[in-house]
Amino acid sequence: MRPGADYRARQLREIVGYLGEHFTEPLSLPEVASHFGLSPQYFSTFFRENFGRTFTQHINSLRIEQAARLLRETDLPVMEVGFSVGFDNFSYFIKRFRSVYGVSPSHYRKG
Repeated sequence: MRPGADYRARQLREIVGYLGEHFTEPLSLPEVASHFGLSPQYFSTFFRENFGRTFTQHINSLRIEQAARLLRETDLPVMEVGFSVGFDNFSYFIKRFRSVYGVSPSHYRKG
């Protein structure tokens, strides 16, 4: 690997790790970009080019995957699941969940 490619791979691993640890918290692209010493514009382009989706799409995906797991494995109320995975708007959580799984979170839980 070239030194530049090695740096890029390391940076990607660090970003994935950071987002995996913090996705349940309020995250904004400017804050995360700043955490990695990058401008929001560069971070946004870098992220989309390397992950094939936007920062927001990635965060929502992590949150929805975790929500599905909690719905399968716990008896937490659906609203609590949505808030616990990082959504601050319950109707947005339902909308995002339905767009991924084709059913509401409560129907998903009923299986």
